[in-house]
Order: sequence, then C-alpha cells, then structure tokens
Amino acid sequence: MELMDSEQLRVSSYFLELTPPELEWVRRNSRVLHEDRGAVVLLEGAASPGLLIVLSGSLKVCRISPIGREQILRIASTGDSLNDVPVFDGGGCPATVIAVEDSEVLVVPAPVFRELLVRHTTVAVQLLQTLAARLRQVTRLATDLTLMDVEGRVARALEVYTRSSGDNRFPMSQSELASIVGARREVVARSLKDLEKNGAIVREHGHVIVADGEKLNAMQSHGQT
Repeated sequence: MELMDSEQLRVSSYFLELTPPELEWVRRNSRVLHEDRGAVVLLEGAASPGLLIVLSGSLKVCRISPIGREQILRIASTGDSLNDVPVFDGGGCPATVIAVEDSEVLVVPAPVFRELLVRHTTVAVQLLQTLAARLRQVTRLATDLTLMDVEGRVARALEVYTRSSGDNRFPMSQSELASIVGARREVVARSLKDLEKNGAIVREHGHVIVADGEKLNAMQSHGQT
C-alpha cells in the first residue's frame, strides 16, 4: 500500500531536507505496512525488504534464542529507522521486529535508499549519525549490564524510551521490560515498586508512566555497582 501524503515522510530525519518532488519520488517507490499489535514485521535471517521507517506506533527489535528466550535490543518509535545494515551489505534481517502497538511502517527498498544517498549528501550524513548513535547505544548497553544493578537498568530503559519517543507512557509489559534489561520478571517488578515509591513513576491499569525524569536519572547513578 502506498503512503497517501508524501509530507508524512518528514517524520524521519532522513527526509527532512528533501524538496516536495523528491519526497514524492520516495513515496511512489516505497510502500506502507499497517501492522497490528503483536505482528511480526521482520524475522531474523529472512531476506530484507529494505529500510524501515516507523510512521506511527512502536516496534521492538529483538533476538530470539532457539528455546524461545527473547532479548529486546531496542524500542523503535515514530521517526526511527530499522534494518539499516542490510540496505548496504545485502544480508538478511539482523533481528526480529515485532509491533508493540498498532503501527504504520514505511518500507523503502534498498536500491531506492541507496540512490537517495548518492543524490543527497545530507541524507548520507544523517545515516552516519544514526549508525554512530546505534554503536553508542550498544556500547552503553554492554556497560549497563556489567556495572548497573537491575533498578538502575530499569530506570535507564524507561528514561531512554521517554526521551526518544516523547511519550511518558511505556507501552510494554513487565516481561518485555525484563527482556530489555536482562533480568527476571519478579526482580523487575520489585524495581518498579521501588521506583514508584520514590515518585519516579506511577502505574495505571498495568502500564508504567514516567512521572519524574530527574528522579529516574538519579536512580541510574545510584544503581551503579
């Protein structure tokens, strides 16, 4: 399905500086997926359909072990890109991507995005910035797992999601949050209870809502081991 309005593409930093005709060219050569909550958008190892841009909603990027254990690598929200690497190396999808809530996703075929990079230096620069940010994220994740206790990692995960998405309502379950921080669900539940007592979060109808970002930041520093 095609995107109806090419101006919607400006949700991605890749397309911010494109002219209306250039946006229209991208729109005509791309397609839109409408995915329900829980739908598998990409499967690790499968042939890559191209670059993905989240137009609305949120998606989790994860690796799943042969016995079904899930490790969530990151949460992608509106404007984020996914599956960037296969656009260039021609390999399969590096991770499984699942819709956390009803979402719309733009699929830009690899040849289309590569041509865009050749035409526009600004898009290439933005891509380098995005990949550099991902590398920093992976480095920080490894550091957090080594040096930060569970409560600190939970606070970090909530703070990062809130800052990147602009939404103070965390859309995932406790089990999924446990997968993000690499801890057991019951330990994460105790950490959430402590964060709520501290006033950093509130829990309503099974959802976690960030109430005080400064307190979340403080809990991250206290959580270092």
